Amino acid sequence: MTSPCIRSARFAAKVIGIIRDLHPDMILNCGDFVDAPLDERLSEVAAQFRAIPTPLGKYSILGNHEYYLGLKPSLAYHAAAGFRVLRREVVRPVPGLVIGGVDDSAGKYMGAETYSDERGLFDDATNGEFRLLMRHQPLTRKHPVGISCELQCSGHAHGGQLFPFHAFVLLSYPYIGDVHRLANGTTLCVNRGAGTWGPPLRLFAPPELWVIELRPPVQSASRNPIGK
Repeated sequence: MTSPCIRSARFAAKVIGIIRDLHPDMILNCGDFVDAPLDERLSEVAAQFRAIPTPLGKYSILGNHEYYLGLKPSLAYHAAAGFRVLRREVVRPVPGLVIGGVDDSAGKYMGAETYSDERGLFDDATNGEFRLLMRHQPLTRKHPVGISCELQCSGHAHGGQLFPFHAFVLLSYPYIGDVHRLANGTTLCVNRGAGTWGPPLRLFAPPELWVIELRPPVQSASRNPIGK
């Protein structure tokens, strides 16, 4: 899982090398994939992302920075990089796993076409399916519970990025990094991102790429399958 905020070809090459060496089955990007005009160098970066083998695919959602850059060029970059952008859509890469994604709500305030309402996203999921939600912003203090799913992957907050700026971020977001178990049973993973916004600096909020391993539940054999 990654939220890189790609701003230069040199930085992107480092991120791509790390991801390639991990040999992932699939790549999930939780928004802010690109944060710079799409020149010839970033076109080469997109080709390098596309070339990473991912048997189960590459999936992304739109973050606020995609809208800042422009919806049309951002979608074009994702397509060139081999990512399917989930815009209030679900996919099933393998039986038993359903991944849903929504746009960041920032698009609404910029007059862009936005699909950010996650309500009902998993209505057709069966009881046996593992539901994974990709939502750019972690739960806010105005949105404390969130949709019911087994796992939500988010980014956006960058872990605060610069100390003591994280204190202001916490005013809006109770979770700006790490893994959290919510009251509704959802596990919330908040990635600090590999890149930065604004100045290319971090303090007490190290960059990160996450490896998430999903395993099917162990089915224990019953000693008395037909009795009590």
